[in-house]
Amino acid sequence: MVCCDKVVIFALLAKAVAMVEIQETELNELNWTERMSWSESTVWVKSAGGQSCEVACKARGGCKEDDWPTTEQEFQEMLQESGYSCVGIQVGGAKYDPSTDGRYCGWKGDAESSRCSTVGDSGTYRFCPCYGDKEL
Repeated sequence: MVCCDKVVIFALLAKAVAMVEIQETELNELNWTERMSWSESTVWVKSAGGQSCEVACKARGGCKEDDWPTTEQEFQEMLQESGYSCVGIQVGGAKYDPSTDGRYCGWKGDAESSRCSTVGDSGTYRFCPCYGDKEL
């Protein structure tokens, strides 16, 4: 009987590990779903060329400095939800990212600095997380 008890315990342990992995996946998806609503309604706005997100978000109550995408998946989901599209996506890394030149997009900005006030050149259009509680 000791043999069978070990098998049952192992099976239960394997099932418990699988359940934890499923719950962890669901929690990650829930956290991202909550972020997509982006802290109480973030509205993503594409700025004019060479414009900061502070200016692009001014009519909506300002730019939300803490709502930048942290992964390419988050960036792609933001694009899908907002209706924007890119011919290609690269990591980027510029202080003004996430941004586009009208065709290609860079998603990962400088996490160490304030990005709302940063501007690119006149051919750079920024994706800006704005407060969404104002109707325009």
